Amino acid sequence: MPHVLDSITIFNNHLSFAWKEGKRGLVDHKGKVLMDPGYNFIRLTGGRTTETLKFPEWCVYTEENTLEKTLEYDEVTPAGKNLYKVRIGDSEALINEKNELLTEFKPFTIGQVENGRAVFRFKGKYGVFNQAGKTLLNPEYDSILLNANGYQVLMHHNGKTGWHLLDLHGK
Repeated sequence: MPHVLDSITIFNNHLSFAWKEGKRGLVDHKGKVLMDPGYNFIRLTGGRTTETLKFPEWCVYTEENTLEKTLEYDEVTPAGKNLYKVRIGDSEALINEKNELLTEFKPFTIGQVENGRAVFRFKGKYGVFNQAGKTLLNPEYDSILLNANGYQVLMHHNGKTGWHLLDLHGK
């Protein structure tokens, strides 16, 4: 089965770094994967010699103190019930307790999940996604406050900046 990669760099000496979900790998100019994406850092030291840095390994234990699973991220932070915010470099994503990605890795900042919703900041603007990772409000607001019935958003409208109320559907 062919590899599906998020991106690759420009080839240098017939080699290119390959990216998949925020992790680095290495491919040759024919598309052969030489190192599966799974590294935080790869340095070519001459010829085909490499130095690699694996991601820190986070261990999750049950209440009985038995190892349940390991996660490889720079940082793992609880974000809500059975939800975790994970970081690789400057990119964050939201995962569930099964380590399934709910959002893709992006250079954004994710807040706590409250009542099934989380505010995130992307390119200086704020948006909201639900606990399944679906975007509810696109990142186009200067600030967002969550409330039980919807959102208070700070936005520019008709040349003025002010707070506006939006319902749970963003209207």
